[in-house]
Amino acid sequence: MREEEERLTQQLMEQRRQSEEQLSREKHSESLHRDKLLRLKEKLEDKHEMWLSCQQRYDTMQEQLSSWQQREAQMSRKYRAAEEEVMRQRETLEKTQEETRELRRDSWLQP
Repeated sequence: MREEEERLTQQLMEQRRQSEEQLSREKHSESLHRDKLLRLKEKLEDKHEMWLSCQQRYDTMQEQLSSWQQREAQMSRKYRAAEEEVMRQRETLEKTQEETRELRRDSWLQP
């Protein structure tokens, strides 16, 4: 009986030791997972900040592009208006030159 008690005590102590080792491994694993989660959370927050920064730069560049496009459209309108004015001036000059030639020709023909 004494041997049986001792054997059972040994078994219980071994089971207890194994349980404590298992618990220790689980705690260690849990700690590693917690650390990994914290690192991943920090990385995610950094990436989110970078994304926000990129989004802000994108928005700024989009506004600048829109402004440039408006200026380009305005300059194109002004350029077309100037071209039309040049054409009108050219036509007026050509008519004036033609009238001048006709007047000179008429004045040479008259005695």
